[in-house]
Amino acid sequence: MRSALALLFLCCTLYGQQLPLGKLPPGKVVMILQPHHDDHTTDYGMGGLIARFVDEGYEAYYVRASNDEKDGPHGQGRNDIVNLRESMEATRILGVKKVISLNWRNDYTGPIPLNELREQLILLIRKYRPDVVLGHDPWEHYQKNPDHRNVGRAMAEAYWLAGYANVH
Repeated sequence: MRSALALLFLCCTLYGQQLPLGKLPPGKVVMILQPHHDDHTTDYGMGGLIARFVDEGYEAYYVRASNDEKDGPHGQGRNDIVNLRESMEATRILGVKKVISLNWRNDYTGPIPLNELREQLILLIRKYRPDVVLGHDPWEHYQKNPDHRNVGRAMAEAYWLAGYANVH
């Protein structure tokens, strides 16, 4: 089965055709939960998927868990501002409706209680009511970056718990 799918992918790629994908249901909401401002492009290459959701009529919301103050050549305060602007510009090009920053410190989700991050995500999920949530694999034990692991786990738990009215 895998070899047949690989062959189909290879043939479609060689001939410049798209893989046969069905239409997505219109009028829905997709939420992208990422630890850092660049995770939707660099690590997982979700930019094309996000653009496809938007092209199919989905409203897209992008949530940055950290402020990325350590990522960049400037001081921490300036890095935060530059990275937010870059996030907003990149996601605007993709058609994202809104960027939401939770402003946790970069590489610092390990020391914070998971329930604090999870509570913030529960509130956002209840507010925007996404039909689809995209993020890091919550069970990716060998992921080197603790922010990816922790945000992924908080995302999975928040999506599940947001449906219970008596939680948070």
